[in-house]
Amino acid sequence: MLVPRLRDDLLELLWTVACGRPLPKEVVWEPGACVGVIMASAGYPAGSSKGDVITGVEQAEREEGVKSVSRRHCPSRRDSGY
Repeated sequence: MLVPRLRDDLLELLWTVACGRPLPKEVVWEPGACVGVIMASAGYPAGSSKGDVITGVEQAEREEGVKSVSRRHCPSRRDSGY
């Protein structure tokens, strides 16, 4: 979850390391906090349920002090426009 806070180009940093060159003395980060939440369906990993609905995203976006909410679906179906 640190990648959203990284101001520097991640690909450039990874390429620098892959080529055996030293990293810059300082990597630049966005100020603030970042939180990651991972959800799994009931029964995971032995099995999983289908059709579960993820709710509360819109409410989280309206919370005071929340700059942005980012979603990653893997593998899930996107409905309702996101």
